[in-house]
Amino acid sequence: TATAAGTSPDGTEVSDDDDESVDLPEAPAVQIVKTADGDVIDPDGAGVGEDPYTVYWDDDGDGIPEVGETITYDFAVTNIGNVTLSDVAVTDLFDTALGGGNGVASDIVCDDVASGDNVIATLAVDDTVNCAGTYTLTQEDLDAGQVDNTATAAGTSPDGTEVSDDDDESVDLPEAPAVQIVKTADGDVIDPDGA
Repeated sequence: TATAAGTSPDGTEVSDDDDESVDLPEAPAVQIVKTADGDVIDPDGAGVGEDPYTVYWDDDGDGIPEVGETITYDFAVTNIGNVTLSDVAVTDLFDTALGGGNGVASDIVCDDVASGDNVIATLAVDDTVNCAGTYTLTQEDLDAGQVDNTATAAGTSPDGTEVSDDDDESVDLPEAPAVQIVKTADGDVIDPDGA
């Protein structure tokens, strides 16, 4: 409210005021960036072609993906809008269309979340919260040669607007085919000299 006040020549006080309201439109937005953790392996030391490749799943260090090994995913959730977001939920959906992605995914846990779960109660503008989860490989994943999944962050602005973002990740699982045969001969043991 603006006010103008003055005095006339005969001493009369005069004033007037005017109100102005400026709308500040909300522009809520959230961003999620998903990555798979891993070590870089360069089997032949050349650093070209199919290697070096990032091994996300090699729990026992043998360079071969195996049933029961895990992929660790990191999720960086950032408020890129102009208002605080509430109840930002982080989820991860695995794609089974290629034959993989039917293993066991752990619960997603976010840093600085008192309840230790996947819902960020309040995410201020420009703040980032990191979350993590794991996925356990199955034979179907190995047969498919990859695991594909999409992480989503979804929250609510002060005026109730729902916002979300998603990010895909595909982890290649190199084949390591091998076969082994063991041949034995059945029969009686003969000891000619009786020794």
